[in-house]
Amino acid sequence: PDYRSQGVGLYARTDRRPMQHAEFIRSAKSRQRYWARNFVGWPQFSSHQPNSAHWALRRWEQRGVLHWLVTQ
Repeated sequence: PDYRSQGVGLYARTDRRPMQHAEFIRSAKSRQRYWARNFVGWPQFSSHQPNSAHWALRRWEQRGVLHWLVTQ
């Protein structure tokens, strides 16, 4: 199951939802909250490194084996 499916994943464990583009555009308060959360989370986010799966996808792309990658 994906993280959006009812009863499973992240959305089943919290009431937090991704901010929608319309909300971001409509509300200065929402934009402030969005940028504040990103500022606070940046050190952890930026410290992550690619894992072996990322490197494998890169190799496949370089070899011409992988042409498209779609994620949720």
